[in-house]
Amino acid sequence: MSETITGSSERGGRDLNLLNLSLLCIPLGLLSGLGALAFRWLLALVHNLFFFGRFSWSYDPAAHPPPSPCGPFIIFAPVAGAIIVVFLVRNFAPEAKGSGVPEVMDSIYYGEGRMRAVVALVKPVASAFSVGSGGSIGKEGPSLQMGAALGSTLGRITSVSARQKKTLVCAGAGAAMAATFNAPIGSMLFLAEVVLHEFSIRTLTPLATATIAAYAASRILSLDNPLEALPHAGLDFTGMSMVFLLFSCAIMGVLMGGASTVFIRAVYSTEDFLKRFLKGGAYLRHAGSMLLVGVLMYLLMVTSGHYYVDGLGYPTMNEILFGELTSGRLLLVLFAAKMLSTSLTLGSGAAGGIFSPALYLGATLGGAYAALVSGFFLIPAAAAPVFALAGMSAMVGGSTGAVLASTVMLFEMTRDYNAVLPMILAASMSNSVRKFLLRDTIYTMKLSRAGHRVPGLLKRMTRG
Repeated sequence: MSETITGSSERGGRDLNLLNLSLLCIPLGLLSGLGALAFRWLLALVHNLFFFGRFSWSYDPAAHPPPSPCGPFIIFAPVAGAIIVVFLVRNFAPEAKGSGVPEVMDSIYYGEGRMRAVVALVKPVASAFSVGSGGSIGKEGPSLQMGAALGSTLGRITSVSARQKKTLVCAGAGAAMAATFNAPIGSMLFLAEVVLHEFSIRTLTPLATATIAAYAASRILSLDNPLEALPHAGLDFTGMSMVFLLFSCAIMGVLMGGASTVFIRAVYSTEDFLKRFLKGGAYLRHAGSMLLVGVLMYLLMVTSGHYYVDGLGYPTMNEILFGELTSGRLLLVLFAAKMLSTSLTLGSGAAGGIFSPALYLGATLGGAYAALVSGFFLIPAAAAPVFALAGMSAMVGGSTGAVLASTVMLFEMTRDYNAVLPMILAASMSNSVRKFLLRDTIYTMKLSRAGHRVPGLLKRMTRG
């Protein structure tokens, strides 16, 4: 990678030709695929231990868990998980705190691709305890940072140049994300669009090689999509019905841009508030916040029949996408509850990503919007899943800047052709509004607050 990325010249190491570098990415991709499987098993184990007191690897992330036999004492599960997470992060890898994506970006732009190997172990373990105990966060950050650390370690072992070490960091990150979500094309786009801000053969070829290898490993290991593929709903948007659908999605995209800005502000404002007013240290800050998350989780179980805001949130998203959860009032309650629980979880020091919470927020708000506009503008009630998907793409696109990647990843995960144009339009509008209101994404704001501004656009990562 060139000076346009880091502002410094390359130091030492050797440059491999593109073929050899790409071949090196095959074992990196396979290892990332195995890491994704290990992370899923560990997450299942932690979830079963904390919620049901049993030792089991069986876990369906697409289904609501039954009520815990612990009853109201389940509120202490996120607290116990928080104590373990703080111990792991403080004693072994402080950089494992948070989503992990800003740390990967910082390594690329300011650290010459250096990441400690221990992060590849500590990050998924800490994240498994955060998510498995009920924390309201996602797994894209842990997977991405784990793969990036593996790529950095491989670059160090093979003594490649600084720019090619950064390429391996990106390849490992993209591979782990592809294996986690079974969305190889969207994962490549995510790295190029969000982390690198550029497209070139020198970087995309190794990235594609590692990503495809990881995807192949995930298929062999039978890792399923977290979101279920949608059945064909029989919707045929043509003529004026398509015009009204796109018009409605554009308006929703504007609303999502405002919601994305609120989401970003909420996470960092919560972090600042907790540091300022909860002076008892990292253990008390994180455990106290997760107690509130546990209480909210249990109240939702008592009043609505499910925990709803715990963990990844895919069961709720699937219910919305399949038209099983359509109450606008409940969807707005879940939107607010998820916003609060995610802000408390991430703001207090958890180890996990924001991709899944952003999808959840977009699905609930998109579903609520569908309940409002259904029957108007020639839009049938059966179009609610399209609005939910467009809302998911818009929230991810607005909060992370991943406009193309969010659309492609959701298409790969749900395979709904009807929603492609609405997703692109809503995500584009959301990102534009968020940029008008707030320059930073939820990832770059952490770096900006540390004085490490990421360039908005890079001309080229490599030369030649």
